Amino acid sequence: MACEYLINYHKRRGDKIIVFSDDLFSLKELATKLMCPYIKGVVTQQERLNIFEYFQKTNDVDCIFLSSVGDTSIDLPVANVII
Repeated sequence: MACEYLINYHKRRGDKIIVFSDDLFSLKELATKLMCPYIKGVVTQQERLNIFEYFQKTNDVDCIFLSSVGDTSIDLPVANVII
């Protein structure tokens, strides 16, 4: 509930949000509930790149969820909130 509150708060402000979680069940459930893309191990490299590109270049995607695959160096300078 706290994560959902923070996401909604920052969305209203127009922020770009990245949510990290090692709990894959929670990651998928909350991302699905909030209609946000999520990236976990089974997502192909091309899908990941597409999600990152939409996140960086459009206002259509303002929040993405990442599992531990996000632990590797990713460059998303448009993100200004990390949960």
